[in-house]
Amino acid sequence: MFGASLSTPVGAGSKRALGAASSAAEPTRKAARTERSSCIGSNSLDELLSTLEESVAAVAAVRVSAFSGAQQLRVKAIAFQLARQQRAFDCARKERLAAAVTEVVLPIDLLTSSMLHLSATDLAFAAQCCRHFRLAAGRAVQERVQRMRVTLDPHIKVCSELLDQLEVEVKKAPALLLRLQDDQSRKTLYSYTAAVIGLHVDGLVANLRMPDDQSRERRNQIRDVLRMLRRWSSQSQTQRTRLLNPSTLTSQEEWLTAHSSLFFSFLSHREWLIRITALSVVCNLPPVAFEKGGTLALLPFLTDTDTRPGANPYDDMRIDVLRKCKELPLSTLPPLREAIEAISRDRGSDSGLHQARNKEARSLARELRLLLEKSDASPHTSEVKAERLGRA
Repeated sequence: MFGASLSTPVGAGSKRALGAASSAAEPTRKAARTERSSCIGSNSLDELLSTLEESVAAVAAVRVSAFSGAQQLRVKAIAFQLARQQRAFDCARKERLAAAVTEVVLPIDLLTSSMLHLSATDLAFAAQCCRHFRLAAGRAVQERVQRMRVTLDPHIKVCSELLDQLEVEVKKAPALLLRLQDDQSRKTLYSYTAAVIGLHVDGLVANLRMPDDQSRERRNQIRDVLRMLRRWSSQSQTQRTRLLNPSTLTSQEEWLTAHSSLFFSFLSHREWLIRITALSVVCNLPPVAFEKGGTLALLPFLTDTDTRPGANPYDDMRIDVLRKCKELPLSTLPPLREAIEAISRDRGSDSGLHQARNKEARSLARELRLLLEKSDASPHTSEVKAERLGRA
């Protein structure tokens, strides 16, 4: 018996009994934890979170070297539990959002089609109902704007308020176009969106082609129409691929090129305000519009000067013309070469703002002169000149 008792390790039976008791008590402990967690109220949860924040702040203030290996493992285990709780929050939020979408009765396309018949004000109210309605209302606004065939700048946010404004302008613009002789009608049309003005550029150009009786009212009318065309022609390059008239398939760039001769003709008008306004339109023309000798019309803006400081109306326009020349092909610049070289060698002694403008003009002219000189020195240009001399 003594040997049999020695064959059994001391405490083995007690450990097995303790393990069995622990396994049997584990479901009871889990149930107790679940019951305690379900009984925690909002105030008790706030207290627990406050205690957790204080504990985390206190642990974070301790130096890293003060933690033992076992303590570091405990910190890692606590962080893992908190991360698991955060993932549970995210999953619950996604489930709520998914449930909100699945509860919608109408598909998004059908709801959008139904909202196309609402007014802009009703669309604004519908967008405030829920996320699904907001998405359908936004699509309806986009489609309504596309149906009006207006092209907006990319940075403009299309919303129900803008839709209301565009619909009012598109409705009233034709009547205003018939009353361009009225000063108030021109002011109202000029205040409209540039995209709406672009829908009626043919009517505006037809007004420019009317006989000029040289009266003050007629001059004001021409200047205001040119100002409207300047607003429309100054739109970003990304809009120039948009079709203006689906029946003629005319793009903005092609339209401006086709009417460039009309704008060039106003550069020699007897009133300098009309000349300057027309020049602002010409500076927005595509480079291809200058390939048929249009640059010669820019010459007066480079040569006409006034000895009085600040009295020359062409000061700013000369800078705009030089900037435009930098965008044009070098083959179109020979008619302006002498004027460009004269500006680049000008040593004006004006002071103040006039001096700053002359300095900028000289800098632009020097850049253009260098480009022209490099073009003359290129082998291709030399061969073309030699060929022309041989033909002569």
